[in-house]
Amino acid sequence: MSLHYQPKVNTQTLEITGVEALVRWEHPENGWIPPSKFVGIAEQCGLMPALGTCILRMAARQAGIWRDSGMMVPIAVNVSAVQFERPDIANEILSTLEQFNVGPGLIDIEITESMVMSDIEATKLRMEILREAGALISIDDFGTGYSNLYKLSHLPFNVLKIDKSLVDDIDHNSKSEAIVTAIIQMAHSLGYQVVAEGVEMQKQYDFLKKNGCDQIQGYLFGRPMSAQALVEWIDHRTSYHDSMSKPVKRMTRVA
Repeated sequence: MSLHYQPKVNTQTLEITGVEALVRWEHPENGWIPPSKFVGIAEQCGLMPALGTCILRMAARQAGIWRDSGMMVPIAVNVSAVQFERPDIANEILSTLEQFNVGPGLIDIEITESMVMSDIEATKLRMEILREAGALISIDDFGTGYSNLYKLSHLPFNVLKIDKSLVDDIDHNSKSEAIVTAIIQMAHSLGYQVVAEGVEMQKQYDFLKKNGCDQIQGYLFGRPMSAQALVEWIDHRTSYHDSMSKPVKRMTRVA
C-alpha cells in the first residue's frame, strides 16, 4: 500500500491549501489496483479499521517529513464508517499523530455526510474531541445524502466538500447549479469553508470561482500523485506563479 496525494487549491489565487491522501495498492503481479477493487473487499472482511489505521500512519509520517522540510500542507484522510464507529477512534487518531510528533492541524479528517447522520450524538462527541485538540474536520460527499441541516449546524467541523456529482452537472443542469450556489452561501453563513471536488472543466472552475467557493480539487489542476511528484508539482507552479504562491522549499525525502 502507498499513498498518492491530490492537491486542493484556493479558488481565487490557485495557491495550494492542502492535499487529500488516496490509498493505492501495487500488486507484485497485477500492478496498480484501484481502491474501488479492494476497499469493498476490506469492508466485507472486517479489515477496514486496520487499513484505516495504516493509511493514517502513512499520512502522519508524510506530514512530519514535509513539515521538517519546510512544507506545512494539511493532509486530508478519509475515515470509513466502520472505523469512525469505534468509541475511542478520536483518541486513537490523536495518539497516532502524537506518535509521529505531528500537530493535529496538519491532518484533516474527512467523514461522509451519511456517516454523520447515522448516529449524530456519538459523531458529535468524537468530533468535539478532535476539534478541541486542533484537528481539522471535513464533511465529504455533501449534497448526496439526506442531511438534517439543523443537526448539521450544531456539529463542530471546518469544511463542507461538495460532491463530484453536483460539480459534474455545472454548465449542464441549472437546478444543480442552484444547489451548488445554495450550499456555498449556506456554508459561509454558518462559518464553514467550502471545497468542490471533481473539478475537471474550465467552465466548472469559472462557475465555482464566480460563486465564492473557497477551494477546489480535481483533474483540472492536479491528479493524485506520489509525495515526490507533489513536491515537484508545487515547485513547478511556484516558479511560474511566484506572485500567487508561497515559496516552498525543495525536498528530496518522501515517505
